[in-house]
Amino acid sequence: MPQNFFPVLADKKICLALAHAACVLMAADPALSPEDAALDACQTYHCLLTLHARQEIPDN
Repeated sequence: MPQNFFPVLADKKICLALAHAACVLMAADPALSPEDAALDACQTYHCLLTLHARQEIPDN
């Protein structure tokens, strides 16, 4: 298992809070349509919760 460089993601409540904050920022972005903001929100939740479940961070 890869080393977790973001141990904060080990806490599911923190993952949910980060995802929620990102979604609020996307919803407030006038450059995004409501549809795009909703799609981005789904991707954000999926990404953070998948990383939490795997306890890994992909290489950049």
